[in-house]
Amino acid sequence: MKVKDIIKKQTTIIALAVIVVVMATIGVSYAVFFDVKNSDTQVITAGTLSLTLNGVTVLQNQTPISEATADTNNKITYTIKNTGNLPAKYGIYIYNDTGNISLDLVKVKINGGAATPLKNVATGTLKDNDKTYYKVEEGTVEAQNTTNSKTLTVWVDEESINTDLSEAKLDLKLYLVSEVDES
Repeated sequence: MKVKDIIKKQTTIIALAVIVVVMATIGVSYAVFFDVKNSDTQVITAGTLSLTLNGVTVLQNQTPISEATADTNNKITYTIKNTGNLPAKYGIYIYNDTGNISLDLVKVKINGGAATPLKNVATGTLKDNDKTYYKVEEGTVEAQNTTNSKTLTVWVDEESINTDLSEAKLDLKLYLVSEVDES
């Protein structure tokens, strides 16, 4: 054999070996980063989270009331307890489920702060629901901790009424939403 033929064969063998090694490396890397399990149950565990909103009562007023009456009779006192091992951000939302009263007439207060028409509170929509939600409070509660007791006051303000409410209905619901930061 000629020297050129030998060098050509060795070069071809080396090139094929390099290609095989590169393909094997890519295949192993892909398998490491994209491990797919073929089972019915797949669980990613990154800690536990359990938030509880305690102390919420149903408000039932037959007629609009003044702010002073709301301050004494319409307070919802609540705490949020995190029994998990991850800190969590939370938001408390109110939404009007089936009511037909203008939300300009509904007032809210957190911890005795200024009265605000519900319609002026920050809004948003939550996943899988087309209702408008009003964020009345948000915060963070650390793992294995409880927030301080807070109050939410909600009422239909008699001083804001300038129309007939004889057929009016208000059906507000509270909604607790949480988000966990695992960093």
